[in-house]
Amino acid sequence: SRGLGDVYKRQVLMATEPAAWERLRGAFRDHRVYKRYRALVEGEVDWPGGVLKMRLPLRVARHKPALVRVATPEESARGRSREIQQTVRCLEVLSGASLLELEPRTGFLHQIRASLAHLGHPVIGDVRYGATEGRAGARRHLLHAAEARLDEVAGLAPDPGDFTSALERLRAETAGG
Repeated sequence: SRGLGDVYKRQVLMATEPAAWERLRGAFRDHRVYKRYRALVEGEVDWPGGVLKMRLPLRVARHKPALVRVATPEESARGRSREIQQTVRCLEVLSGASLLELEPRTGFLHQIRASLAHLGHPVIGDVRYGATEGRAGARRHLLHAAEARLDEVAGLAPDPGDFTSALERLRAETAGG
């Protein structure tokens, strides 16, 4: 029998025909697509139970290059924001960093990056949202789309090499090596 990993390796969440594209577009709009991300962030997360359910109003603060921030109550009242929803789990606390898993219910420009920065835990390598440049050898922001699923269609991606290398560096620092 094949494991889920075998199934995920063979399928990708994309459309090649108009009807399939409309179905996927509708599923994303209706929040029926399951998405899971992994992120290495600055700081040691200490949320109760290691899980945080977030609802937060965001708005685009700048277009080119894009920058998103938390909206003020006044901006939200005037309809100038969009509420995001996501679950954030701390998988591992490291020395000065944490490995997180995120399941966004909504999809908004830079949603994960902006919300984590707002919490004081910018994604490692994400200098646009306040991260320290070069932490753990990062040359980019260490946010990875690990899984997307809709009904029988699914895609799973292992952590990229630079993400894994940074995680190994942080684990070595934590162990005192």
